[in-house]
Parts: sequence; structure tokens; C-alpha cells
Amino acid sequence: MSFSERAGLPALPSLSFDAAPVHRGDLVNIGGYNSFPLSVGDNFEVHWHVPPSLREEDGLIVNTHATSDKTVWVFGDSFAEGLRPYISATFKATRSFGHKEFATAMSSQVPKPDVILWVIVERDFAEAD
Repeated sequence: MSFSERAGLPALPSLSFDAAPVHRGDLVNIGGYNSFPLSVGDNFEVHWHVPPSLREEDGLIVNTHATSDKTVWVFGDSFAEGLRPYISATFKATRSFGHKEFATAMSSQVPKPDVILWVIVERDFAEAD
């Protein structure tokens, strides 16, 4: 079962993928793999058949062509960045935070979202509050 199905959200809009230029990414850098073999096809670009209509307003990404009428806050690090195109295509409004900003965000006067996503990698499990 997909995340969208579990969360009661509509499927993503139709899309396709093409090979993109080589990208080292965080895992290669974090692991210190200076000579890690990378090749075209390890990275990809997303092509939406009907592109999301995105605009930013005061740190909030608004999508007038979202598949859902829900809003979301995403807490995470650079790994959450890889999910951004899909999250922004799904939700009508997306606000992103660093994962250590949770308490500050929750106590802020900014209107709260319908959904909160916390994207965390295994190395941070022990530090999660």
C-alpha cells in the first residue's frame, strides 16, 4: 500500500522520469566515498504531464493544481528535499522545517497543517525527541 493510499490522499498526477546528470548526493558525501562510481541513470528528472502550479508566499509553497486540498508541514533534513516535488504536487500548501525546529514551529502562531510529515534518516533516530 502506498503512502498516499494509507494517508487517504489522491494519487500523484501523471509523471515520467528521464536520466539526469550525475549527482553525488548526501550518502556518498557523508560516507566519504571520494571515488564512488557514479553514472548517468543514477539520478533522474521528474517530468509532470500537467506541472504543479507552485508559488511561494512567506515560506509556504502553494500549489493551485494540487491533488489534495490538505496542507502539510514537513520536518526533515536534506533527504526531505528529494521528496519536495512529490509533496508539493500533492498538497495545496507545504511548509518545510529542519527536524530540530519542531517545538518552535508547533508553538508558533502560524496556522497548523492538516498533516505533519517527519522525514528522518536512521542516523538521527537516537536524537529524535
